[in-house]
Amino acid sequence: TIKIVGVQLKKFLKGTNMKLFFNTLILILFTHKLFSGELIWESFGTDNMSSIFQYEEGKTFIVYSNKYQHTTNLGVNGVGNCSGIIEITNKQSMNIMCETNTKFGKYFIRVMDVKAGDISSNAAAFEFLSGEGIWKEFVGIECLGAYYQMPENHYMWKGKCKVPDATINRVKNIIAEKS
Repeated sequence: TIKIVGVQLKKFLKGTNMKLFFNTLILILFTHKLFSGELIWESFGTDNMSSIFQYEEGKTFIVYSNKYQHTTNLGVNGVGNCSGIIEITNKQSMNIMCETNTKFGKYFIRVMDVKAGDISSNAAAFEFLSGEGIWKEFVGIECLGAYYQMPENHYMWKGKCKVPDATINRVKNIIAEKS
């Protein structure tokens, strides 16, 4: 017989313990799969820093906006724009609202909480605040995006959200029905 931490497997897997063991194993396997979906998209566009205020050494306040187009791993493309503020003190903080229009509805995200980087390239958290159509499914989900500034006010951005597989499958079914 095989021993598990001093308990014989044969003895452990009898009756109630066996049911508990298999139920726990099934729960772990299904829970892992339940939260393994991802929403991924890439955006490309132009940005504008219409006002830059350097009010003290190392302290800057920027009025920011951009226009973009994006693609997703759901096969949904969209166009949109963002506006907000970027403040640089000891760290960089953002409060930027974005509106995106797609064939399957409109959605709003808020970019906030810079995790790493600087004004030219960074990783920041963002959240779906509101959505219409398929985008209602993502409201409240927090995600992570990476921004990279390029010459002539162009930029690239990629975002990723962990989403339950059930949500991704539901959205894919709606897209298939309406396509």
